[in-house]
Amino acid sequence: MIAEIKICGGDYAPKMRGFIQDDVHKLACAGDVGQRFMILIVDNRHPETSLGRWLTACDFPHAERQDVTLSESVVIRMWQITEEAQPSPTVRLTRGGFAVR
Repeated sequence: MIAEIKICGGDYAPKMRGFIQDDVHKLACAGDVGQRFMILIVDNRHPETSLGRWLTACDFPHAERQDVTLSESVVIRMWQITEEAQPSPTVRLTRGGFAVR
């Protein structure tokens, strides 16, 4: 079994979204490791930001999500990742234009 644990909130750097998506991709491609989990501990105090809205709604294909609410401002989201759980590509700005990763 392997797991990735991230702590994130709406007031964190927007690049966290790409880091989380990259980690899901790495878990999906990890090979013969048994069960794989992505665990997000979400600071929900800033749900109105772009990242906050994404953290509230994010989901990954072929991965089941479970939510555990610890308090009004803290939610734990956990996905069991399968090999088919490939997040959609993200687009980032590079020096010469755009790159898809």
